[in-house]
Amino acid sequence: MITFGDKIKQLRKAHGLDQNAIADYLGTTRQSVSMWERNQNKMTNENLEKLAKLFNVEISYLKYDEQNLGALLEYRLLKEFGIKNLTEEEKEELVNKIVQIYSIIK
Repeated sequence: MITFGDKIKQLRKAHGLDQNAIADYLGTTRQSVSMWERNQNKMTNENLEKLAKLFNVEISYLKYDEQNLGALLEYRLLKEFGIKNLTEEEKEELVNKIVQIYSIIK
């Protein structure tokens, strides 16, 4: 499975950018970009949104395997029910509960 860091690195290289360019765009350091690419640190939602916009991909693509039910749920909840105001932890908890309910009723 391709990790979050792998996706960022692949997209960065496909766009001909180095870690410094990404860091400048996001207003962070090259070391932060390196840590994200090595899956050693989590990216803020704000930076995740900026990166998705830069690479013209869905946030759910960066965060999840495309076949992951959690990605689909989060995407639909964000688009249709406006859960954007929830914290990352609240979103994750909500998605996890829905996945649990789904596994019970399927």
